[in-house]
Amino acid sequence: YTFLWLSRSYMNLYQDLYDQYKQGTLPEHIWLMHAYELKAWTSEPGLRKFRTESDTFYADLWKLIDDLPERKHTTAFKFGDSDGKSADA
Repeated sequence: YTFLWLSRSYMNLYQDLYDQYKQGTLPEHIWLMHAYELKAWTSEPGLRKFRTESDTFYADLWKLIDDLPERKHTTAFKFGDSDGKSADA
């Protein structure tokens, strides 16, 4: 139950950023930074389950991040990596 409400709280923040982007008050380069973070975050096992079981409130947001092109990771850290190696190595 706690996981669900924490997930919804985070998603509401992303939804707010997305709404600002659609209204033209959030620059695209800032939105894309958050959109790719959201894409990575929701690819984790617990959030994948949340995505499939959540209502349609976030449907536009899910579609947008699903349609984002894949990016090559340039950092030495990626969600789930604990050995400090690049995700592309």
